[in-house]
Amino acid sequence: MHLSSNRELIALGVANIVGGVFMAIPAFGGYGRSKVNASTGGKTPMSSILLSLITILCILFVLPWFYYIPRGVLSAMISVVAYSLIEEAPHDLHFFWQIRGWMELSLIFVVFASTVFYSLTVGIACGIGFSLLRVIHHATRPRIQILGRERGTADTFENAEADPERFELIEGCLIVKIPEPLTFANTGELKARLDKLMNYGTSNAHPALPRVRRDHHNKNIIFDVHGVTSLDGAGVQVLKDILQGYRDRHSRVFFCRVAGGSSGVVWRLLRSSGIVELVGGDGHFVGSVREALRLSEVEDVIEGEGIGGGENRGREGRREGYRDEPDQ
Repeated sequence: MHLSSNRELIALGVANIVGGVFMAIPAFGGYGRSKVNASTGGKTPMSSILLSLITILCILFVLPWFYYIPRGVLSAMISVVAYSLIEEAPHDLHFFWQIRGWMELSLIFVVFASTVFYSLTVGIACGIGFSLLRVIHHATRPRIQILGRERGTADTFENAEADPERFELIEGCLIVKIPEPLTFANTGELKARLDKLMNYGTSNAHPALPRVRRDHHNKNIIFDVHGVTSLDGAGVQVLKDILQGYRDRHSRVFFCRVAGGSSGVVWRLLRSSGIVELVGGDGHFVGSVREALRLSEVEDVIEGEGIGGGENRGREGRREGYRDEPDQ
């Protein structure tokens, strides 16, 4: 039976809020109770309703008789439940050992040692704390990629670092893929990793190494932001600072595959923050990497003709000046 954990949590929260007004006992979803329920054959939510009715009847009529139950019986009941909770542990330990999941094994050992040698509260706190640290560590590392074109194709772009022999970097272009939302959690390292891509062509290079990529390799910077499904204020601010630095270096910036298109939230934030105007207007936002490359080639040609035309006009003017000088 498919259950939604989010709906269950909302139901428990509403029940506790309403029940708290009438001094009710807090309701919660316990793993131990679920194991007992499963071991007794419960398969539908009706089993929880029957359990609640039995609990109410026991509290109203049978609770005084529970005082005379021997502690040995209570201990046996707790032991059975505890055994059912840890009977899956050997299989899980063997699985993590087999896949070399040292981080999971370390977390299990820390929680177990804290619970046995200190207290249950300390064990729970250590488990929650270390799990949050892992989530934060994972979230603060942006997984950006430098894309290359598959040899022999025109519109197949993948991570160039995964197979350098198969994918080639585009001359004069740096194609960066950001496959995740940009928030305050992962934008702190974004600028440093982008600088590595611009200087070395890889995000794994040590920053103390001499620079490999020159400025002409980063003349056009293309961002594939299809994976950026959301942005927050910190992410927009850091991204704008990065793009401003690129514009100060006279690099062109293009965006392709903006999530949601012109009606999406990401586009609205890019426009309201001034990023759209900063990179050159709506024309620098296209639907694919191939279109961005074609647009960069067109602007390279236009810029080359403008520089060449200016130089020719300058040379012609100088020649005319030289011819007119004797007459003066």
